[in-house]
Amino acid sequence: MTNGNILIEDDNDLVLADYNPLLEQIAGALAKQNPFKISGDRQRLLADIDAIATEVANSEKFQHPLGASARNARAATINFSEPVAAEFRKGIRSLRATLTQKLESALGGETTLEEFAASLMATDLASFQGEPSSKLALTYEFNKVYPGLEKQQLSLKRDNRPGSESILKLHKLAIAVQNTGQFDDQLRQGLENYFKSKDFSEEELEDLQESLDDLIEDRESDYYRILRLMEDSARYQRPIRPARRRADSRLYPGQAALAGTYRQAQT
Repeated sequence: MTNGNILIEDDNDLVLADYNPLLEQIAGALAKQNPFKISGDRQRLLADIDAIATEVANSEKFQHPLGASARNARAATINFSEPVAAEFRKGIRSLRATLTQKLESALGGETTLEEFAASLMATDLASFQGEPSSKLALTYEFNKVYPGLEKQQLSLKRDNRPGSESILKLHKLAIAVQNTGQFDDQLRQGLENYFKSKDFSEEELEDLQESLDDLIEDRESDYYRILRLMEDSARYQRPIRPARRRADSRLYPGQAALAGTYRQAQT
């Protein structure tokens, strides 16, 4: 955040997951075999991912992402610690580069990856234009206008069951604000600054920005719940020192609930 505002996880005692050893094992399995094959007519790409998964699962060196806490952990966080997160991103990029090399090797140097991908999509899409039939066919009336179509987002039913019954829990969020009157303007800027401070690719930044825009567009989103929480808290805080507020969010099987609490500054 900006101007002394703080937005952090609070009271997080959940077990941390570490998938980096798993990524290393996948990379080791890929080093021994190529999961890609090209069909004889070069019109199909075959990928035997099961062989990679089987080798990793049967390895004596397999490490559970929860480590020593795997047997007794009742809940774990989906968030990574910062060092683990940085290594995880590097591991994913390394696997992507390895898979690209394996696919290029399967092509045998006869064509580039881009040319091969284009050849798989060589069918003229206009050939699929037509009225759908009762028989198995891929035709569709692409140029027909269908009025009244709507886009909806899947949401979970709300309930007021206690958090102890939840399967998935979102972290408790601690918010410390120095100037509540400017919090509305600073929240979006602070989130955007946070995105830019991390090691995200341009594509990832675009996705994050799009998600943030969707939250801001939806007046019932968590973005506005935080703003309303701060507004409600500001009505009761005493102007001695900045108050500390907490927002707690939980997801239940088939339902979700949001609860907000705050602590007033003591005089």
